[in-house]
Amino acid sequence: MGGSWAIVTGGGSGLGLALAEGLGRTGISVAILGRDPDRLDDALRRLRAGGGDAEGFPCDVSRQADVRDAFSRISRDRDVRLLFNVAGAGRFGPVEELTEDAIDEVLSGNLRGLMMATAAALPVLRAAGGGTIVTVLSSAALVGRPNEAAYCAAKWGGRGFMEALRAALKGSSIRTLTVYPGGMRTPFWGPDVGEPPDLDTYMDPHDVAAQILGVVLDPGGTHVTEMTIARG
Repeated sequence: MGGSWAIVTGGGSGLGLALAEGLGRTGISVAILGRDPDRLDDALRRLRAGGGDAEGFPCDVSRQADVRDAFSRISRDRDVRLLFNVAGAGRFGPVEELTEDAIDEVLSGNLRGLMMATAAALPVLRAAGGGTIVTVLSSAALVGRPNEAAYCAAKWGGRGFMEALRAALKGSSIRTLTVYPGGMRTPFWGPDVGEPPDLDTYMDPHDVAAQILGVVLDPGGTHVTEMTIARG
């Protein structure tokens, strides 16, 4: 399995799949991770139909055993240079309606999973001689919003984690990029999330993916550590 590989969490749909497609068009092979095997299979068919080299690994990134197993299998015979943390979940509504299950789901999907996947990726990237960790958060990591308290808490936690990671990696061969995109038209907005927004005003995930990959794959002499992608 020659050439470099990227791992994309949440790669079965939405922005994760758009990033995997963009990576494939540049000749980078992709390992996509996701909880839904059927969705992963559909994504793999789409990626391979487009000429990309891709593999799928069912994995709940909030579970350490799942993550360690997936990263061990992927890195065994693949040169992994990139990690894209994209997996996430949302539950929106008034603070007084928060439940333990909703809080656990939001924190697991958006914060715990980010931390578990990054921890597993670091030794893999060090062994490869370096690489880049890209974490997609949300504009909800920059400003508080009504009915998004748990989601904002998770995303602000992710922002703090990435700030600490960047400080820890200073002077090393591993770079980080934290991305704060606005709303996108993706399956994230399922029936369990809460009151859906007007998706007609939201961004196409392929446009967002193109902006991210432009910075990651062609940084030139710069080191971009954060980027905000806002709706026009």
